[in-house]
Amino acid sequence: MKPLHSLGGTGKKSGPDIWGNPLYHQYLCVSDGKGGHICGGQDQRGEYKVDSLWGPGKASNDTKEGAERCDSVEDDNTCIETCLKQKFKEIRPRYSVLPDRFTIIKLGLFKNCQDWADVSLETCKMKCSNNNIGRFIRFILTGVM
Repeated sequence: MKPLHSLGGTGKKSGPDIWGNPLYHQYLCVSDGKGGHICGGQDQRGEYKVDSLWGPGKASNDTKEGAERCDSVEDDNTCIETCLKQKFKEIRPRYSVLPDRFTIIKLGLFKNCQDWADVSLETCKMKCSNNNIGRFIRFILTGVM
């Protein structure tokens, strides 16, 4: 099963459907090996109003069935799927509604759902590529292996 980028709700962005509009939920799904899917994403804690802007992150509770739109993002690749399943189990970084690409200094300390899904997929693709030079350069530039 190919990894999927899934968009929650209607699968459309809230507001104008343009690049950079952060008002939609994005997450990843992979095959569970039993005919179903395992999904993972980034969410905010939700205990206080400010959490949705800037606060502790947590794993989102997502399903493939809950997505109106899923896009295949990678060919069948057991290594990437295994890596993503591990990412789904990890503790999430702090949450910010603004994408990291909109911040002046991209430290990667805060992630919205799109950032988390994109970085998780790219990290697993790099890890599974056996491109050790590329992994080293990426680590030097971003701190992410």
